[in-house]
Amino acid sequence: PLRHVNPDQAIALGAGVAAGLKSRDAKLEEIILTDVCPYTLGTQIARRDPNGQIHTGFFHPIILRNSTVPLSREDSFTPMHEQQKSLVIDIYQGENPLVANNIKLGEIAVALDPRRSQSENSVTVRFTYDINGLLQVEVTAQATGQRHEL
Repeated sequence: PLRHVNPDQAIALGAGVAAGLKSRDAKLEEIILTDVCPYTLGTQIARRDPNGQIHTGFFHPIILRNSTVPLSREDSFTPMHEQQKSLVIDIYQGENPLVANNIKLGEIAVALDPRRSQSENSVTVRFTYDINGLLQVEVTAQATGQRHEL
């Protein structure tokens, strides 16, 4: 953060610019205000350590805080185990690397075919954040193309 800016003055200047834009002041024609996503949005992941142990509870950011909206980002995920029957995509907002310290927004459960390999059972998770502050999450199974939304 900038330390040479007085917070009270920054608020007053911002209010002045916003009022000028609202009144369509000709001096402010070249200023464009953009909205941003106020929190980082992502999902929970598990990680395998060098000894092969699986540890859960890690936050994987998909949309970063202060990203200009509207926007859409996606990432792919693979099940941790062979013959896994389902995958739950937990959706979180927050800034902490551990999901326990973030806010859970929801979850999407996806059925997997246990006869397929881990890579065949991968899913694509797309986060779309619109100008109204609404988050849409879409999970698509790579093997079947089946979609789940929240």
